[in-house]
Amino acid sequence: MKKLILRYISAGTGSVSFRIEEQTHICGEFGNGSSYFGATGNISLDSVACPASSYDSNVLYCRGHDTQCIWEEIKIAVKEYNEHYGYYGEYILDDPNGVKLDLVPLEMFVIE
Repeated sequence: MKKLILRYISAGTGSVSFRIEEQTHICGEFGNGSSYFGATGNISLDSVACPASSYDSNVLYCRGHDTQCIWEEIKIAVKEYNEHYGYYGEYILDDPNGVKLDLVPLEMFVIE
């Protein structure tokens, strides 16, 4: 069984910080024979060697002009990933609002 669990850290005005609490499979084993999981919403999931930075080019990948990345869509994508691979337990830890459909635009998010 594969699973991905996020831990909510905090939210500010238009921002959410979270970290990956548990991830059982990485890179080529993350999806179905690849590093990619296509969710039904605007957010899909991908597991690469360095999801937040590139050591080869000294680049930190930050959110750019795309304002459609939202916390609720991330939660839905993680829920779909877990259910697709048979995990139906808690997948967002310490989220004060629980999983709901209110759309909260992200100005930034942190993956630790």
